[in-house]
Amino acid sequence: MRFNEPELASLASNITTRFDKEGLLIITERQESIFRRSDVKLECWCKLRGNLLFYLKDKNPKSSVAGAVVLQDCQPRIHNDEPDLEGYVFDLDFKDSPSQRIGTHSAADRLDWVRSIEACSNEQIDLQIKQLQEQIAAATTTTMGNRINQGLPLPLPLPMASTMLTDTWRASSSAPAVEAPFEGDLIQF
Repeated sequence: MRFNEPELASLASNITTRFDKEGLLIITERQESIFRRSDVKLECWCKLRGNLLFYLKDKNPKSSVAGAVVLQDCQPRIHNDEPDLEGYVFDLDFKDSPSQRIGTHSAADRLDWVRSIEACSNEQIDLQIKQLQEQIAAATTTTMGNRINQGLPLPLPLPMASTMLTDTWRASSSAPAVEAPFEGDLIQF
């Protein structure tokens, strides 16, 4: 959170921001010092927005932001179906970084969080975009009958076509033929 800290904090604390998922999670935070390394478990309110998982300082949904986890190139992994001492645990495995351990209070919450985190990956979003493009392409080819791609005009509805033919016949039989002026001709009124 050192980069763009005010912007990220305002995004997480803005009441008009719609989040993909919110709830209590048990975050394992690594605290390293010169002589020792320890893992601290924090039960805090978390908010998922896109590929950002914000965790707040405590259980209160209106508390200030403690940190954010960027879920880029992240794969959630469930160890086992049984609860551990820490609750129902899953890990966030990153491509080039150490994994992040997260726990929930129920198996249903854990499964819901894992599905939400999987849905926010770039691969899933690209797959959804591709599926929507295919649906649009399928809908337009069936609606247009592919006549536009062939350069053919759309057929006129039957009542309109018969009216146009009748009007053309009346116009050609009653009025004398008029030639269209060429470019540069003088037109007098």
